[in-house]
Amino acid sequence: MLDINHLSKRWGAGTLDERMAVRDVSLHLDTGDFLVVVGGNGSGKSTLLNLIAGVHRADGGSIFLDDVNLTALPEYKRASYIGRVFQDPLLGSADGMTVEENLALAVRRGKKRGLRWGVTAKERTEFREMLAQLELGLENRLQSKVGLLSGGQRQALTLLMAAAMRPKLLLLDEHTAALDPKTAARILALTKSLIERHQLTAIMVTHSMKDAAALGSRLIMMREGEVLYSAAGEDKRRLTAMDLLDRFHEEEAVGA
Repeated sequence: MLDINHLSKRWGAGTLDERMAVRDVSLHLDTGDFLVVVGGNGSGKSTLLNLIAGVHRADGGSIFLDDVNLTALPEYKRASYIGRVFQDPLLGSADGMTVEENLALAVRRGKKRGLRWGVTAKERTEFREMLAQLELGLENRLQSKVGLLSGGQRQALTLLMAAAMRPKLLLLDEHTAALDPKTAARILALTKSLIERHQLTAIMVTHSMKDAAALGSRLIMMREGEVLYSAAGEDKRRLTAMDLLDRFHEEEAVGA
C-alpha cells in the first residue's frame, strides 16, 4: 500500500554542516498498518514524514502510495491522498473560521465546489455526530471560532478533520507532545479509535516509549537517518516501554 524505496535526504550538501537526515530508508506498509516511529532528536523521524508529505523533496529513492508515484508530486497534490496532524495544535485548522466551517473544508477536500458555501442541515447533523465522539462538548459549539478553543479541543478537531475523508495515509507528527498528560491520553485514545474504526493506514512519530509500546501494529527505531530496529506482529505486541528504552540506550551507546 505504501512503498518507500531507498529514500535519502541530505542537509547542507557541500558545506561544513553537511549531514544525512534520512539514509537509504526502505519501508513497506500494508493497508491498515499502524506504524510507530521512535528515535532521539535529529534521528530523521520528522524528516521522513516531511518527505512522505512532500514538504521536502528527496535526494534519492521513491515513494509509492497505492500504486501512485508521489516522488515528484508537490505537497498540495499529495494532500488529496494524505491526512496530517502536527505537533502544534494551532496548525491544521483555521483560527478565524468556525468549527463547522473547518469541518466543511475537510470533508469537501478534493471535491468540486459549487457557488454555495453554506453548510447544509444534513452536514450539520453529521458534524454534530462526529464531534460527539470526542466527548469535549464541541458538538454544541459548531458556530464557535476555532481560535477560541483550547489546545486539546483544537488538536482533537484537527485529528477528526484529518481522518474525515478516510485518507489513504494518516501522518501523526508528535501530535500529543504539546498537550498536558490528561489531554494527550484522550487524544491518543481517539487516535487509536479512529484508526481502528476506519481501518486507516497510519504513521505516528513519538518520543514517548510508553506510547510507542502501547500503540501501533508495527514499530521502527531510527538513529542518524537510518532504521536500526523494527518490530511487527507478535514481536511488537510483546514490546514494553522498558524494552524500547533499553534498545534505545543500546543504540545510542553504539553511535557514541
